[in-house]
Amino acid sequence: CPTKACGYFKWDNSASKFTVHPTNAYALDRGNPRLSSFHKAPIGYNVLQESELSQKEKTIIEFRLHSSTEISIHADHNPTLLPALQKMDNSKWNDDLQKWIIPATSHAYARALQQITVAPNLNIQIKRLSNALKQVLYETSGQSDVSVDIVESDVEEAIYQIRDTALWKTLKPFQREGVRCCLRRQGRLLLADDMGKKLQALVFSLVYQHAWPVLIICPKETQQEWFDLVVKWLPVEKEDVHISTNKTNILGKTRKRKTTHKGLYVKTQTKNDRNKKSKYNNTRSDSDDDDDDSDDEAQDVYEYGQEDEDEGVSLFSPHKFHIISNELTNRFSKELLERHFRVVICDSSEEYLKFRPRARAQKDFIPVLQNCERLLLLSNEFDLTKPLALYTQLSVLRRDLFSDFRRYGQHYCNAVQNVFGWDYGGTSNQVELQYIVDNVILLKRTKEDIQDQLPLN
Repeated sequence: CPTKACGYFKWDNSASKFTVHPTNAYALDRGNPRLSSFHKAPIGYNVLQESELSQKEKTIIEFRLHSSTEISIHADHNPTLLPALQKMDNSKWNDDLQKWIIPATSHAYARALQQITVAPNLNIQIKRLSNALKQVLYETSGQSDVSVDIVESDVEEAIYQIRDTALWKTLKPFQREGVRCCLRRQGRLLLADDMGKKLQALVFSLVYQHAWPVLIICPKETQQEWFDLVVKWLPVEKEDVHISTNKTNILGKTRKRKTTHKGLYVKTQTKNDRNKKSKYNNTRSDSDDDDDDSDDEAQDVYEYGQEDEDEGVSLFSPHKFHIISNELTNRFSKELLERHFRVVICDSSEEYLKFRPRARAQKDFIPVLQNCERLLLLSNEFDLTKPLALYTQLSVLRRDLFSDFRRYGQHYCNAVQNVFGWDYGGTSNQVELQYIVDNVILLKRTKEDIQDQLPLN
């Protein structure tokens, strides 16, 4: 203080990276042996050790996925660190990148971390791989040959149960491989083939027949198409498949229709209803019979206080397939969650599950897809250049990998905070996201990939 009238001082932060806790640094400068209560070891030892470490600049080491087969290591120039980098298993120096390269496996990554952290007399700051990438690396490269063989044997055993069905015999080779890929991934897959997705979805539901009933979510205009495919290819009757087209159908509650006409309610009455009423009306004349309509025709009867009741079908009914439109699914997410469908097929997921931050109805329905045991998303478009729109599809398929939207946005969407809030419209770490999607989430084959399996025109 210029006036020296107060007891405050201004702390100089220009040398903050070379100092330790202000209390200890101040005591060291004045020769005061009293230190803070955080120190348990002898005073001189702590002061000298911390002061030496504080004078060493941090060496930053960053791990990043360079390609589908390589992990790059960028390290600040430090002669002491060089021997540790050279001793890493299967490591090599890339002159073009000016980085060290190791194989993209969970074992190589773990060994590199172990050898770097034991380097002596280094103040190291390590930027590790993301948790999602580490999990995928373990799933794809950390399994032993025995575990891989067990998975393949389980897949072929499941296929053996349906190999004699007409549906399986109809599939093309690429469609059969798609079903196998879905089974390897424990029945959770995003299928984005250019063609042939619906038949693969039917085989998917047939493999998990023990977990029926099946919930099919699709646009309203394709409900009848799904109904026809299910009845044609699967061992079910028409009575086993229910299409929910309105509130009554999905909830199974009565719908009261009140059509007002000059103060009266209009009730539709058939001939059978009128015959039942005639038993109690003995004064009816014979001429009234001539006015009766056919059994298939209806007559509007105006009765005060009458209401039409239309019984629906409950989600807890014994139907084997429930086909529901996107609109109804959003509106009745609570009822669908209570029903707890174990097998779910979602058609046109790129539109229905497109991430919309303000869509509350969609957020309420997400647990229905996350909690089901088997989930197949059928998508006509999958664009990795727009990672923001993909978040909902990724999170419902693999909640263990994508559980925090803000972390996802900062890591893959290059999130930037401005005066209006956070902007998640960018892209970052695309190589990493592509690796995760290709290995555990997505299966996409274009017409060029399967051209040899298509019929000649």
